[in-house]
Amino acid sequence: AEVEGAFLLPTFRAPRPAMVHVYLYVPNLIGYTRVLLIILSFHLRASPLPFLLLYLASVLLDGLDGHAARALNQTSHLGALLDMLTDRCGTLALLAAISLSQPPLGPVALALVALDIHAHFLQTAAAAAAGAGSHKAAMRAGGEDGSEAKLTVYQRMVA
Repeated sequence: AEVEGAFLLPTFRAPRPAMVHVYLYVPNLIGYTRVLLIILSFHLRASPLPFLLLYLASVLLDGLDGHAARALNQTSHLGALLDMLTDRCGTLALLAAISLSQPPLGPVALALVALDIHAHFLQTAAAAAAGAGSHKAAMRAGGEDGSEAKLTVYQRMVA
């Protein structure tokens, strides 16, 4: 409170940091980098070592984006979606590269892609049914494997 007639020194405050748009969040920038690495790795699939190094770099960055999001308080729905889609595209690129280099494995690779996409769709639907913020939160809330949330989705689907 100000006292009339008293001399008060002005209060100096650090300027507020500028708001960063969600597209420029550090974890999302990592996600964009992962997408580029996956595209490059698939493009270089005929050269095993560059393919492997680029793909592994994308996998390593996958672990980094979540830590960055929590450490920098930059979690977002866009980031969660980008992370899951990038994971699916990475798996698809890997299995496509395998099936192109080893055609007899094509049907197996296709089945694994379908299983991966289906499992993550169910996991995301279970999270939504459980009211969780993400598919990972549903796993934590619904037991070790998210079975309670998955059961809820199953029951709603067959009811």
